[in-house]
Amino acid sequence: MVHFKLPLFVFLATATAASAYDFDFTSSEGFTSPGAVALNGQKGWTATSGILANTDAGKEFLFLGGTGQSATNSESFDPNAGTMTMTADFRFNANPTANSDIFNIFKLYDTSGAGGDISRVYFRYGTANDDYRIRYSTGNGFDRDLLNTNVFTKAQIGLDDNNTTDDLRLTWTFTKGADAASWGTTISLYNITTSTDIDLSYVAGNTYENNSTTVTTAFHGYDSVESGFVTTNLSSGNILSYSTTVVPEASTYALIFGSVMLGYVMIRRRKA
Repeated sequence: MVHFKLPLFVFLATATAASAYDFDFTSSEGFTSPGAVALNGQKGWTATSGILANTDAGKEFLFLGGTGQSATNSESFDPNAGTMTMTADFRFNANPTANSDIFNIFKLYDTSGAGGDISRVYFRYGTANDDYRIRYSTGNGFDRDLLNTNVFTKAQIGLDDNNTTDDLRLTWTFTKGADAASWGTTISLYNITTSTDIDLSYVAGNTYENNSTTVTTAFHGYDSVESGFVTTNLSSGNILSYSTTVVPEASTYALIFGSVMLGYVMIRRRKA
């Protein structure tokens, strides 16, 4: 009996220590055919009326152009539990003529406190060099200037005469700091179509890192956050897949291991 109970105990401890969800927006994932507000209520997603679930054309999620249309998934996770990693595969169609925000790929939404958007990571177009950059929002204490440099050309993301990008992958990782002024963040951009890492020009390589990212004191203490995305000034945008994962820190794993060992000792004592 001891040998059967211990693996079960290990499984339960591990399962409760991490959280993750991912969606491919396909019919096999449980998404229905296109239609007005088709995304609403499916797999926990809530969306505004201009957003369609499109599994018939390329098995992907599609929303039409406009400003402020958003989608949020109701599955919450604890930002204090460990390193948060959000990954999205996507493409968009846009032909801006002025400096403008184009597409909010990630947003974090507070579900435990006053509510509202906590932060966003988004594409912004710059007319000076006819290029794109990645920026944070300024919402609730996030420092917009962390990502405020001309970073990649239209050619690098595949924008051509039809104003549609290649399939791209954006990854955003957040790691809790000792206080609200010392969170770490990593952002990387990858062109799936050309199998190319896009150098974001902040440090050598394709990844931007900053070990002193500032969040609000409230966010530092939040224990329930949802993630999603929002349109800004698009002709259209496609989310091919979306995932959020929280990986416990080493200290959390140590706590899990300690709990498992304690359970094992208790079982052995009972058997004795």
